[in-house]
Amino acid sequence: MLHHKRVRRFGFAVAAATVFAVVGTAFGAGTWKTLAPVPTPTEGMQVAVVGNQIVAAYGYSFGDMNLTRIYDIAADSWSAGAPAPLPVR
Repeated sequence: MLHHKRVRRFGFAVAAATVFAVVGTAFGAGTWKTLAPVPTPTEGMQVAVVGNQIVAAYGYSFGDMNLTRIYDIAADSWSAGAPAPLPVR
């Protein structure tokens, strides 16, 4: 059983390295750029891409939050959305 877990971990590591290599090559490795930071640092936000925006809701920042933040990719800016439904999930 232990050998089986090692093989699975190794297989996952190889698959992940392959994906990173392909993505890095396709998008130009070493092209990181600083974008607008999230207005309130928050961990565990639930995110989704909708058109040219990233919608981030909920999360934890000194307590559970039901804030919704919207990142406009083209404008590199954040704005506030309507509060997410309660109770916090």
